[in-house]
Amino acid sequence: IQSYDIESLYKGNSPIRFIGIDSTDRTLWIGSVSHLQSINNGVIKRYPHTKNQTLSSSYPRQMIKSADGEYWIASSWGIRKFNGKEFTYNSKEENEFSGMVYTVYQDSSNVLWMATTNGIWQYRNGSFLYLGDENILFSQPANHITAFNDRMLIASKGLGLIIIRDNKIHAITQKEGLLSNYINKIAMDSTTLWLATKNGISSVTFDKYNNPIIKNIDVSAGLPTNVINDICSYGNKIYAATPKGLCVFEKEQTNPKPIKSKTLITGIKINGKEMHTMQPNPTLEYSENYLTFDFVGFSYRKMGNINYQYRLLGVDSTWVNTVSTTSTYTGLNPKTYTFQVRAQCPDVCWCTPAEFSFTILPPFWQRTWFVILLALFFSGIMFLIYKIKVVSIRKRNQLINNLNTYKQQSLRQQMNPHFIFNTLNSIQLYILEKDTISSHKYLTKFAKLMRLILDNSQQPTIPLKDELEALKLYLELESMRLSGKFEYSIDVECDELLKQRVPTLLIQPFVENSIWHGIMLKPTQEGWVKITLKKVSDKVVCTVEDNGIGRQEAQLIRSKQDMERKSLGFKITVQRIELLNTLYKNKFLIKYLDLTTKDGEPNGTKVEITIPINFQDEQFTSTQTIF
Repeated sequence: IQSYDIESLYKGNSPIRFIGIDSTDRTLWIGSVSHLQSINNGVIKRYPHTKNQTLSSSYPRQMIKSADGEYWIASSWGIRKFNGKEFTYNSKEENEFSGMVYTVYQDSSNVLWMATTNGIWQYRNGSFLYLGDENILFSQPANHITAFNDRMLIASKGLGLIIIRDNKIHAITQKEGLLSNYINKIAMDSTTLWLATKNGISSVTFDKYNNPIIKNIDVSAGLPTNVINDICSYGNKIYAATPKGLCVFEKEQTNPKPIKSKTLITGIKINGKEMHTMQPNPTLEYSENYLTFDFVGFSYRKMGNINYQYRLLGVDSTWVNTVSTTSTYTGLNPKTYTFQVRAQCPDVCWCTPAEFSFTILPPFWQRTWFVILLALFFSGIMFLIYKIKVVSIRKRNQLINNLNTYKQQSLRQQMNPHFIFNTLNSIQLYILEKDTISSHKYLTKFAKLMRLILDNSQQPTIPLKDELEALKLYLELESMRLSGKFEYSIDVECDELLKQRVPTLLIQPFVENSIWHGIMLKPTQEGWVKITLKKVSDKVVCTVEDNGIGRQEAQLIRSKQDMERKSLGFKITVQRIELLNTLYKNKFLIKYLDLTTKDGEPNGTKVEITIPINFQDEQFTSTQTIF
């Protein structure tokens, strides 16, 4: 780096505030305290010449080319516009803006940005807009505004380099590696920003992740002083204006082989316990989700404070800046993570990150094998339930079919040929004896009984009233035919009981059994049959009691005689009740009691039939379909 003393270009004139070159016609513009001058092809002109067209006391600070071909001038009293011959706009004279403007910049939307003593302003569509109320970074004075690629840059007085990109605002400061947060000027080339500060020159480039890479130049590198008032990039050289003269150096001199720091991950704690072997890509249980990383950075050529940046891919979207050598993460969700950490020594670029990848497994009930196993288990359960249901439905259907079969058999037994034949013989006898009244009465009862039996057989259950009506007709016919061989009675506890529904053709076989296998085999005295119905809890108890010869005597007689009439109806009814018990879990009961005299002699039989109340009619109506 070489240093030069610069003499005044125009002795005796006012101090020069700025110089600039118009690239379109190569005109050099020079701004002094009270004059604006141009030099083109050796011809010097001074603007303006009239009293009203003067820069007196305006202290011009910068001049830029406007999008419409004119020029914007930043001054100590607002902004002015100059068309090359005269001033066309003066914000102070228009009473619109009179603050001190250090620098101006016009963006691609023709919005004029102004750096002032109280922060950043915009002049758009003829109006002035203060940005300091929107963001605190815009509330401080600034020395320079410009653009670099897709970024707006603001050289602030104390807040570092402010960058606006994609409507996001952030600052690069001494914390990230700048020599100073007070920036006087920004110069740039195609890849690098050159920042003039009061502590030297900072160069800034950006990596592919838009992270800044900062290198610094100060007196230790050859600058005559660290105070840099202005800076310019031209070709492969940098021009720096200092209180001790103009410094010129080639850019390559600032790009030696980078001195990189190194970073090591020195330890990892899982749930507070040290991980003894740092094997790559370990697999952790879901409860091992509290991790602490220890790391250290160093450089072989630089000493001093070390800055760190770390992030956990899968948690952090950006780098986290720190000077600590420890980072802790808690409550990590099950997935794969990569911890990255990098270090930066003073005046050294960021090193290549050290990495550590690991995977936290989900709990076993969230793992694929468990989900598959659970799905198979529940599928098996559902299939088993389905099979059990199918078997149950088939069994129920078979039971219902059997019930229907036994019901038809009961119907046939109640309409058995013997009963019909004997009844018709009795009617014929009454007719032959010309007993018209008795024959008519008998025939009417017989017809009504047949109709009731047929009607009742069409339904799985009927009201108890209908069952007893058919039973009464049967007893009346048998009593008439047997010429008063027995008496009978039917007692119902209450009329409400008559509404209860019972299986059809259920009681008559027990009454028939009492008559033909009890009373009719008794040689002496007349017999009797008592039918009693009462409600006990949620059941109807039907009692059929007779004074016949008893079950043991009847069984003995049947064994000695080849009886023509067999009690098939009784057996069928018993089988029906067994099927009903299968369907209703032993809710239907039959209880037998042998009656005796005081001397212990057989004196009839008592049968108790227990029928549940309110059992479902639809379970008898039809078989179920299996899909």
